[in-house]
Amino acid sequence: MGGNGTFIQLYGTEGRWGCYVVEVPGAGALTLERHMYEEIMVVVEGRGTTEIWTEDQKKPHSFEWQRGSMFSIPLNTWHRIINAASSPALILVASTARG
Repeated sequence: MGGNGTFIQLYGTEGRWGCYVVEVPGAGALTLERHMYEEIMVVVEGRGTTEIWTEDQKKPHSFEWQRGSMFSIPLNTWHRIINAASSPALILVASTARG
């Protein structure tokens, strides 16, 4: 994904829900992604922007986030997480992807 991270398995969620924490490098971005599962993100530390788009859009929609922000990535959309600060950002991600 372009940043350090770790998977988290919460007791009782096995086979139903996945979780991970990802570190977005300072003044960097994560790799472009698109997937067929839902993701909900909670910003633990940092600030930045997220770009989201579909194949038929000419330019991405973007929004800003900061510590405490919560947002969802729409199903089957391209997206990129961009860190606006020089220090790393930490994001907790919950997804319907089953491992």
